Amino acid sequence: MDGIEAAQKIRERFDIPIIYFTAYMNEERLMRTKNTALFFYIIKPYEEGELASTLEIALKGTRRK
Repeated sequence: MDGIEAAQKIRERFDIPIIYFTAYMNEERLMRTKNTALFFYIIKPYEEGELASTLEIALKGTRRK
């Protein structure tokens, strides 16, 4: 099982936002991740502020439900 498959199972079971960390994104991966109700991509290397703001937005979105 790869990370995209794991994300799909996590999303189905727990209904939480999915944030992908990846070194690169190609068309095939992009299409596969769209089926996992992804929340955001973070491309490595990333800045600490980018990670913090993404997590904050994702967590705020889950609290509204």
